[in-house]
Amino acid sequence: MITLAFPLAGVVLLAEHALAATAHEPSTHDVLHATKPAPALWLIGGSGVFLMSNGIDTACDEGSAGGLLVVYAEGYRTRADWLKAAVDAGRADDIRIVFPLLDAGPGQTNLHEALTAGAAAGVTELVIDLWAHRARWRVPAAGNGQGTR
Repeated sequence: MITLAFPLAGVVLLAEHALAATAHEPSTHDVLHATKPAPALWLIGGSGVFLMSNGIDTACDEGSAGGLLVVYAEGYRTRADWLKAAVDAGRADDIRIVFPLLDAGPGQTNLHEALTAGAAAGVTELVIDLWAHRARWRVPAAGNGQGTR
């Protein structure tokens, strides 16, 4: 397992971008099951490790995140960083893990609520724990918000 830390302020902007988008890039699951894509953040491992919004067709204006494309995990900005992380996490390939913003399991907070609560409480990072076959997000000290993919 590896633990990835992302600056919360940038992640919140990505989340707001996804929520404001008029359309969303489909995940592999959406394509295979013919489901409508929902607002989400994608964890990408390949050319570094970063989060990105799946939102498309969002206009750029003052106060929006239209020009913000990705938020890198601290210390994971290059392909070499990802390859080391992949070995440490027990993964062999590049990844794209989808974290829906508005879905929550029973008794859980959804990701968007946890991000905004964390930002309001002064939390500075989103943490993602990555294993070979799953990932879990958490916003430290922002209540019990966490989710697993």
